[in-house]
Amino acid sequence: MQKTGTTVDSTIYYVGRLFEKETAGSTTSYRHHVLVGDRMLATVTRIGTANTTQYLYQDHQGSVVEVSRMPRAGWCNPWPTMHGT
Repeated sequence: MQKTGTTVDSTIYYVGRLFEKETAGSTTSYRHHVLVGDRMLATVTRIGTANTTQYLYQDHQGSVVEVSRMPRAGWCNPWPTMHGT
């Protein structure tokens, strides 16, 4: 639960790392996480009948360094090539 003071703002249910359901008032959103191995590549959020996809770009240590609504060339490669070693 997320609270502001004593008021519950939203409740989030988790199903492993792949799915979340969040209820805030009368609004329910669903988040599906797309993973390859341990790397999260994208999140698809559904509110009502609208879907929004966010693509996550990670550095070589797995930290998210960019979030975009458009995929870029090579985005689905979960094991990027190391350069400059």
